[in-house]
Amino acid sequence: GGLAVYQSLFGGDGSEFIVATLAHDFAELDKGPAVRLAYGAERAAAIQKKLAGVVAHVERTVVREVPELSFRMGTSSENR
Repeated sequence: GGLAVYQSLFGGDGSEFIVATLAHDFAELDKGPAVRLAYGAERAAAIQKKLAGVVAHVERTVVREVPELSFRMGTSSENR
């Protein structure tokens, strides 16, 4: 699991931020939003209320990595 935040730097909207929630399996997704897990239901609701005028778009995508079909960079010692 984990959380990552990205900001567009080249092209697109410079004020755009992408928040990615990393999950090992669907059971982790079933636990609910990361904000609620981190802050509890009451505080998460307050945060969502503050973001109501800020968030312009929400998109959810589930991606599954298949290691045998994926390309991985070698470590720097392997690339010499």
